[in-house]
Amino acid sequence: MRGGTNSRQAAARRAERLKRRKQKMRRWMYLFAGTALLTACMISLGKGLGKTLAERHRPGTGAPDTVAAFYEEMDTGGPAAGGELPEELPVVNVDDTERLLQDEELEKALALLAKEDETAAAIYADRQLYPEELLAAFLGNPEMADFVMGYPAAEKKAVGGFTQEEAEEEFPLFLQWDSRWGYAPYGESNIGIAGCAPTCLSMVIFSLTKNMEATPDKLGEYSMRNGHYVEGIGTAWTLFDAAGAEYGLTVRELGLDEEEIKNCLDGGGMVILSMRPGDFTTSGHFIVVRGYDAAGFYVNDPNSMERSGMQWSYEKLKYQIKNIWGFYS
Repeated sequence: MRGGTNSRQAAARRAERLKRRKQKMRRWMYLFAGTALLTACMISLGKGLGKTLAERHRPGTGAPDTVAAFYEEMDTGGPAAGGELPEELPVVNVDDTERLLQDEELEKALALLAKEDETAAAIYADRQLYPEELLAAFLGNPEMADFVMGYPAAEKKAVGGFTQEEAEEEFPLFLQWDSRWGYAPYGESNIGIAGCAPTCLSMVIFSLTKNMEATPDKLGEYSMRNGHYVEGIGTAWTLFDAAGAEYGLTVRELGLDEEEIKNCLDGGGMVILSMRPGDFTTSGHFIVVRGYDAAGFYVNDPNSMERSGMQWSYEKLKYQIKNIWGFYS
């Protein structure tokens, strides 16, 4: 048995820290969303709503694409979820001479969170060193904290591959913001922010073939080299057929049907889902389905360890699924 008491205790401490961080971030995001929503309504009376923060976000970040979407990601809810605005909204004054980000609402949100979270405070202090889309992704996903902290000093390239321990796993989970490949370029951004599709393909190819070269950054390079990344949009669906064939897999587009997913898995295959806004994203995202039992489906979400550790019924998933691909060795 690997690990032991110390490793289990360390893992428990990390989980507890992450839980506390999420609670703090959700509380401040709730307050920020209320402020931003009221501001947006006032602007719309004069000249209509302009582009919001997340209209610049790429699928795969898990970051919100409208102010109201913040509420959909929070347990407490808000106007979009039938909840109420807090009675008192925070007032954050960011003087023009002190502002370092183009997006004022993003800067306010970080300032609020920095009052409660040490990691957020460190990031806020050096906020000019980060792409704004990365800061927005951090607000939507506290699991990315270490990746975001490491961004300024990191080499903007892949620095590592798969481990032998991962090679021994049947269906290893790869995260797009893993520091081994997350800083590598992908289109206008990097794998950590925009690389959910290459990372899903990497998980499928590696699980079915054990090809040690099929890392997320290599799949990202293949996507860009062969025209499957579209600037301003993200990864085209054509990547799945092309890359699957390139790595010796048979790829078939499946119907939006629970039995088709199960038949693929029963036949030793794996499945990639393109997801609509819902539990996994507020814009667009890809996840892997690796198995199922009576309690539901097992997924590998390249943007979240938490969601990857849950089981999902087809009833919960079906209205969020945009398209399905089956991969067979």
